Amino acid sequence: MSKNTASNRFRKVNVDEYDEDKFQDEDVAEEGAVPAVNSSDIRRMLNGGDKAEALKTALNNAPLASKDQSVKAEHVKVMLEIFRAVKSSELADIVKGLSQGETDVAMKYVYKGMQTPDEAYSNVLLQWHSQLTAHGGLGSVVRVLSDRKQA
Repeated sequence: MSKNTASNRFRKVNVDEYDEDKFQDEDVAEEGAVPAVNSSDIRRMLNGGDKAEALKTALNNAPLASKDQSVKAEHVKVMLEIFRAVKSSELADIVKGLSQGETDVAMKYVYKGMQTPDEAYSNVLLQWHSQLTAHGGLGSVVRVLSDRKQA
């Protein structure tokens, strides 16, 4: 028999706050956020030869929470330009400089690029996928595929 059967402390928990129908994302305030850097600034960095900085800027200002599909489509184009501009000899060094979060966002854009097959980008995207998987591990792939915020 339980010693504390007269206790009623369990009744102080509000079970209604755990209702699935009332679930809200933690990043609700971020949904209307506009990227701080526009695509022309990123292209300027890319044309200036600073590919690693252009990539990091694009990854850190990715409009993943935006609901505006035109903004997302423009950012996908910019990311594909960056992927294509990086030479295969520079790729490993650039990927090694990415954090885990940046690796995951880059992987999202690799998968987004693979959704629309294009002969010009297929080989490049496979090279990026290989390097990002080597750097971030399979955990990066799982995080990207299970994340609700898509590129």
